[in-house]
Amino acid sequence: MKKCLTLHGIINLIFMYMRALTERIFDVITFITVFVAFSASAQKTVSLNGKYSYVLGDNDNVTIREAKIKCVELAKAEALKTALGTIVSSDFINSDRVVNDEFSSYCQSEALSSVKGEWLGDERDP
Repeated sequence: MKKCLTLHGIINLIFMYMRALTERIFDVITFITVFVAFSASAQKTVSLNGKYSYVLGDNDNVTIREAKIKCVELAKAEALKTALGTIVSSDFINSDRVVNDEFSSYCQSEALSSVKGEWLGDERDP
C-alpha cells in the first residue's frame, strides 16, 4: 500500500519544520544575548601600587605586627581610592517631639565613605 501526501500533510510538515527552526533561532539569540550581557558587565582589572605611613604612638595598644597589617590594609584602600575614587553618602535625621507641653529636638548626621573597587589579591608580598 502506497502512501501519498496530501496538500494538508505537506503544509503541516512545512509548519513543523518552521516551528523547529524558529525555536533553534530563538535559542541561539537567547544564548548570544546572555553571553554579551555577561561580557559587558565584567569589571576591569587594574594593577595598583600604594603607600601609607602608619605611626605607632606610645599609648597605642597594638603590636608591631598588627601595625604592619593595618598599614598594608590602609595602603590598599588608598591605592583603590586614588585609582578608582570614592563613594560618599550622608544621612541627616531631625526629630521634634512634644510631650506634656515640653518640646525636644534631636538631630543626627552620619557620613560614610567607601572606595569604588575591591582588592582582588597581591602579585607579591607587601
